[in-house]
Amino acid sequence: MIGAREFTLKLKGKWHGVSGNAPCPVCQPERRPDQGALSLKDGVDGHLLLHCFKSGCDFRAILAASDVSATEIENRVPWTPVHHQAPNRDEVERRSRQAQSLWGETCAIAGTIAEHYLREARGITCALPATLRFHPACWHPSGRRYPAMIARVEGSDGFGIHRTYVRPDGFDKAPINKPKTMLGAVAGGAVRLSDGTDTVLVAEGIETAFSAWILRGGVRLRVWAALSTSGMKAVRLPDDPGSLVIAPDGDRAGRAAALALADRACRDGWAVSILTPPENGDFNDLLRNEVLA
Repeated sequence: MIGAREFTLKLKGKWHGVSGNAPCPVCQPERRPDQGALSLKDGVDGHLLLHCFKSGCDFRAILAASDVSATEIENRVPWTPVHHQAPNRDEVERRSRQAQSLWGETCAIAGTIAEHYLREARGITCALPATLRFHPACWHPSGRRYPAMIARVEGSDGFGIHRTYVRPDGFDKAPINKPKTMLGAVAGGAVRLSDGTDTVLVAEGIETAFSAWILRGGVRLRVWAALSTSGMKAVRLPDDPGSLVIAPDGDRAGRAAALALADRACRDGWAVSILTPPENGDFNDLLRNEVLA
């Protein structure tokens, strides 16, 4: 029986420990070393997860073009997730209180440096939600203070925030190590940027989520930023399944996180689609290129 690793090597791709990339045998039949549109991963219960980020090629077509039969990928040993020790509850509550206190120091984002950052540096044109606020002098782990966009994380077990430190002129992130940091209870949560229908769009970053939404015409959706690849894998979706649109970043980690979320959501009854990001880029890159074109 063939698994994701074996399939990756069969296609002359590269295995990265938990997932692989290889030329898609349907739309990249040349199988050159620089081609790697197909992402491969072992999902829960032994399911083989394949996604072509170039053309969205059909699962069965990929198997057929690879000379792999469906029986070769059945009855494999189920994948066993790794369980990490939960953080100390007292520590979680302490950091949640810190996050709530910081949130209380913020003001509305309209007319601030944080809004300027989103509009001018990132090309975000849509309305901004109340889950985004501004802090004029937010403490950074480096010991200094900077202006920051503060985002409220919802859906976690406590109070959590995300901080994006920006330059005083708002034209880019602050030139510091780790200009984006989280505080408080964020596991399983997301920054909810828009209310909408039963369709949920999930991306990693706030700017990326906004950009993917704008590029899809700004239609009425629930738009969430999971804030990281681990956040995307663990984000808690609504109890009633609907349609899920995943807007991953174009690096290997982003694609692997999208596949992990897609696998879980499919098993929970969601209709899932994965948007195709630019290679080693994200949807904000696409949006800004479109604005400049």
